[in-house]
Amino acid sequence: MSNSMRSPLSWSLFVSLLLALGACASAGPPRTGEEPDESTAGYPYTRNQLRDAFKVGTLISLRIEEGRKVHFEDQEVIAADKSGCTIATRVVTDKGEVVEDKGSETHTWQELQAMASHPLEETVISEGTLKSFIGEIETWLYVHTTHDADGRPMQSYHHYAKTLPGPPVLETVTVDGKMVKRISMVGRR
Repeated sequence: MSNSMRSPLSWSLFVSLLLALGACASAGPPRTGEEPDESTAGYPYTRNQLRDAFKVGTLISLRIEEGRKVHFEDQEVIAADKSGCTIATRVVTDKGEVVEDKGSETHTWQELQAMASHPLEETVISEGTLKSFIGEIETWLYVHTTHDADGRPMQSYHHYAKTLPGPPVLETVTVDGKMVKRISMVGRR
């Protein structure tokens, strides 16, 4: 993976993309029928879509920014069957060299799907195009608005690629309008 893929997106580009996506508001993806109840916003993917996308060997590379700290993680599917998959996570350098092995976790497809669960009353879904580290992608943007433990307004922005079932290609969390965390997908194979 090249170093240019691991460099940050410009903040002004990010804000411009958010505004453009907000202008394209829609009902978002159709309900999968797998949501636990009507109080949950529609899941972006079905369990079958996740199963088909998470074959053994699938590797998702992430750039994680928290405050001024930046680190990278690789998440690799090391086992998969009709009930779920096992994902190994490693902290890596910007060149992909392993710094720390965080072990592996096994999840059912339902558990993976539920990771994209957002309360309907606190979530606005729109769609648009996102220019990301992995290219220009059609996405559903889930904006979840709530409060942190101190009562400050908090928003999380989850950009789910329409053609890449799995974690968001970009996820940003703001508190009082200031970005506190950004997770960018910088590679997927």
